[in-house]
Amino acid sequence: GTCLLWAMRQPMPRWQLPVTLGLLFLTLGAGYWQSAATTTRWHAQRGGMTFALIQPSLVRDLTPQALVDGISDAEILRRQRTLIALSRRSVALPDAYRDGAPLILWPESALPDPPSFSPDVMSMSRTLQSNVLIGAVAYLPPTFDRPRNSAFLLGPQGFELGRYDKIHLVPFGEFVPLRRGVNWLREQHIVPDVRENDMAPGDAWTPLTVNNYRIGVGICFESTVSAIARCYARQHVQYLVYLTNDAWLHRTSAVQQHFNHARFRALETGLPVARVASTGISGAIAPDGRSVCEIPTYAMDTRTVHLAPGAPGTVYTCVGWLFGPFCLLASLLLLAWELCRSRQKSSRNSTS
Repeated sequence: GTCLLWAMRQPMPRWQLPVTLGLLFLTLGAGYWQSAATTTRWHAQRGGMTFALIQPSLVRDLTPQALVDGISDAEILRRQRTLIALSRRSVALPDAYRDGAPLILWPESALPDPPSFSPDVMSMSRTLQSNVLIGAVAYLPPTFDRPRNSAFLLGPQGFELGRYDKIHLVPFGEFVPLRRGVNWLREQHIVPDVRENDMAPGDAWTPLTVNNYRIGVGICFESTVSAIARCYARQHVQYLVYLTNDAWLHRTSAVQQHFNHARFRALETGLPVARVASTGISGAIAPDGRSVCEIPTYAMDTRTVHLAPGAPGTVYTCVGWLFGPFCLLASLLLLAWELCRSRQKSSRNSTS
C-alpha cells in the first residue's frame, strides 16, 4: 500500500513510511530467526536415519510411440539390475547401519509393477537388511482397470510395510481433463494423441513408518504443492521424501527449479528432505533449505547421508496460507483508507 501511494504521488503521514519499513525488517528478522531456531532444534535432535539415494540415470525414449509401446522385458531387467547394483554399493559404507536399517530410495516409476512381483528386489532388501522405498506403476484394488503411481515400502525382511498412492496427478501426463472435449479435438486432428486411460489417484496423505520414524512421501510435482508438505507436518512426520522422474525436463533449468521446490518445502515445514530423481537432481536438504548433498544431472551415482529427525514447527505449519492474504488485505485496507483521507482533504481545500 505504501509503495502504491508513493508511486501515485499521494500524500502520506510521516509515520507511514517508517512503520512500513519497520514491519518489513521485522518480518525478515522473524523469518531469519525462525530458520535459525529450526536449524538449532534439528542439530539438537538425537538419533536419525540413513538415506541411500539411488540415481540410475536411465533415460527412457520419450517419443509418443515409445510411450505407447512401453519398455521391453529385457530393458526392464537391465534397469532393475542397475538399481540393485547401485543399492548394494550405497549401503557398503560402515556407518550405513549406525542407527538401524537404512532407507534406500528408488525414483518414481523405477519398476513397471509392484516390487512384490520381483523376487530379486525382495531378495535384495533381505540380503542388505534394508528398508527400500520404490516408485512403481501398479494396478491395485479397487481400480484394477486404471494404474496408480505409487511408492512401495519394503522392510528388511522383504515384505511390504506400506504404500503411498500419488494424489495430485499431472494433467495430460497422468489424466486428461475435459476428456470428452479433448477426444473430439483429437478426432479432428487439432491436438495430438493423448493417453487412453487416466491413472487413479490415491485417497489420503498418510505417513509411512520406518524405524519408528514417520515419513511423508510425495511423488513427482507434489513437491511443488506447499499444502501437501504442511499436511504431513501437521501429522508430526519427521522427514519428507520425494520420488520423481525429471527425465521429461532433460537438461533445462526446470530440473534445478524442481529441486529448489523441495528446498522451499524444507524451509516451510522445518523438516529435512530426501529426494531422488531418475536422472537428477537427487539430494538431501536441511530444514533451513541448505543442500546437504547433491547428485548432478545425468550422473549414475549414489549418495548415503545420515539425517537427524526433524521437528516441524513454523508459522506456515500453524496458520498455513492465511499469512499472505492477511498481508494483502491489510495493504488494500491501508491503501483505501489513505485514498479516502486524501480525497476528503482535497474536497475540504476546494470548498475553502
